Amino acid sequence: MRAKSLLGEIETLFDDRQEQIADGTGGDVSGPHLTLLYPDKMIFDDAAGLIVHHLKRQTGIHGDDKRKIKEFMFHSVPDLFAARRGELSDDEDEDDDGGDVVETEGKQQFQPGPGSYSLIFGNNTYYVFLRLHHTLCERLFRIYRQAVTIAETEAPYRQMEKDSTAVALRLRALTEIDIEEYYPAFLDMVKNLLDGEEGGLVKGACLVQHPVPSPRC
Repeated sequence: MRAKSLLGEIETLFDDRQEQIADGTGGDVSGPHLTLLYPDKMIFDDAAGLIVHHLKRQTGIHGDDKRKIKEFMFHSVPDLFAARRGELSDDEDEDDDGGDVVETEGKQQFQPGPGSYSLIFGNNTYYVFLRLHHTLCERLFRIYRQAVTIAETEAPYRQMEKDSTAVALRLRALTEIDIEEYYPAFLDMVKNLLDGEEGGLVKGACLVQHPVPSPRC
């Protein structure tokens, strides 16, 4: 998914609407050019965690810039969607200036009112970031739902596996990762991949596709 392709997509949508307005064939041409739905706001913390994890290993970015990016990911982005803010270390947690805020578990957070919405003006960089952020959250939530489905499906057979004769005689090993920990384990594998461990991608794919031990994993 390249930035050029994402920009080309929205520019094409804009040009198409302008042609419809000029020709008078567009009907109702009000509203956004593109609508993207986030599956669940709870996934914001996981997406921010992966981005910040990768950010910490970028030697070309100054420490102060890294702190600002971390605040942007854990505070500004959730504020934009009226979601719960993420955690920052004590030296990074700063108060915001302006706006109505409410104290929530020791953190300052914007309180949305009835019928409120967020409107921002940004350049191509902001647009590409939001598109990529949406894609990351969407894919992480898909993995999360898959992990939940696997846990619900395999849970009744987990005790049977533990009690099996083959496992007792150590002829077959138990699955290394508990079913309930599939999603956190997947996040750890993605972080390992970001750290340059190529095996992380293969293990992550196996975790989702093969809930029971597989020779490929």
